[in-house]
Amino acid sequence: MGEVASVQALTTAAGMSDRDVLNVINPPASDRDRSSRLDATYSLESAYKEFSKMLPAHAEWRMTPKIGKMLNPATQIIRSNHFAVNTRSLKSSIQKYLLTIFKIDRAGIEDTVDAVNDEDQRVVTSLVLQLRDNHPEWRIGTGVGFTFNGRSVLYTSELLPLTSVDRNGAAVQSEIIHIKKVDGSQSGTKYRVTLTFNEVIILPHGPAEVWSRVTDDRIIAALDAPLLSFARWGIVEDNPEWFTVGQKAFRSTGEVLSLSPAYNAQKGYYASLKVCLAGLVLVSDMSVSCFLAGGPMIDFMWHCAGYRSLDDMVQDSKGKGIPKQRMDKIAESIKGAKVRVTHLGHFRKAKALGPPANSKESTFSVESVAITVADYYAKMAKVHGSLYKTALPSGALKYPSLPCINMGSLAKPVYIPAELIDIPGGQCRSQVCTPDMTAKMITVCKYLFSIQSYFCNK
Repeated sequence: MGEVASVQALTTAAGMSDRDVLNVINPPASDRDRSSRLDATYSLESAYKEFSKMLPAHAEWRMTPKIGKMLNPATQIIRSNHFAVNTRSLKSSIQKYLLTIFKIDRAGIEDTVDAVNDEDQRVVTSLVLQLRDNHPEWRIGTGVGFTFNGRSVLYTSELLPLTSVDRNGAAVQSEIIHIKKVDGSQSGTKYRVTLTFNEVIILPHGPAEVWSRVTDDRIIAALDAPLLSFARWGIVEDNPEWFTVGQKAFRSTGEVLSLSPAYNAQKGYYASLKVCLAGLVLVSDMSVSCFLAGGPMIDFMWHCAGYRSLDDMVQDSKGKGIPKQRMDKIAESIKGAKVRVTHLGHFRKAKALGPPANSKESTFSVESVAITVADYYAKMAKVHGSLYKTALPSGALKYPSLPCINMGSLAKPVYIPAELIDIPGGQCRSQVCTPDMTAKMITVCKYLFSIQSYFCNK
């Protein structure tokens, strides 16, 4: 929708009739007839002429730049969610490259398994950005368009001058890149990042009729990659403005509705390219998905456990302990969630809840000396004061009786105090939706349907 305050305002406006709206969403057969656009060689043309009258309309007003039709009164307009693409401005070809990353441990031993599909998306994107920044000649300002699909494929508008050749004869660029710390310095975590030339994707040239016959998914995938690149590049920031789920983009400050103490429904936008009888078109639609509630871990825990406040949860933890039923609710929600260790800036996966930081169960060995998690962090705050100043302003944990978060495994646990952890936004959890949560999301969709599309807001 565009230039319409709400669906109600559209349908109840003075002079507006049901027929006005139906002429757009269910136009007459004459408006839907696209048989004249068909290839004359189509073997089933005679049968298809009748079938084409049942297809969604592609009248001329749906393919104009405004993609809209004025109704009565003329101050209101209905817009299509399909936008014609000017293919004349496209390059004749796109270069495709494959990305691989292999982690190198502190002993210098390189892993033999490509981690690009398992590693955190922020880490992968950070490595790609550092690789690009190492080569100014690859930057967009030099005339070389450079985009990333968010996982393992990169595209450029010109051939990159890669410096090596692999055993198959393909051009490659392979470098060792360190992950950066919060202060911008290099950390001990490093990867071998390799970019390998894969193929040249030739784009068709011609009018809409030529594009309407495109069946090569590689072409659409290559053209799709830049659509949400503005959001994908920003994911490496501490507080990204956007996050993506496939071909959907969600603004971090967008409309949110609580589905439960642990989950929120958030409005976003779907954007992708499609091929139809009108040629190459951009499709943009509203989307609503379920996400894990972000923020400080300790706030997430007391909300998720059903406490009235953080103080109530802390009082329980100091007394008989947080009841098992409440602990189970927290553990179920955080399992597998990506979390950020605030004083280090590292992103890890939460595996389970651990024991309280000041309990004997949290004890581990440091240089053959047994120490609890709480005592360890108090010691580290004294030794590395600048690093822990913000995280532990008092020089010790504020809530040592709260459960730790296990970042390791049951056999080899790695316990981090909950107060030193944040849950970043943008973690889609649609698979956890209950019928009640789904019903709330449908309500959100109905309410937000009247809001302008992504490209009207952008």
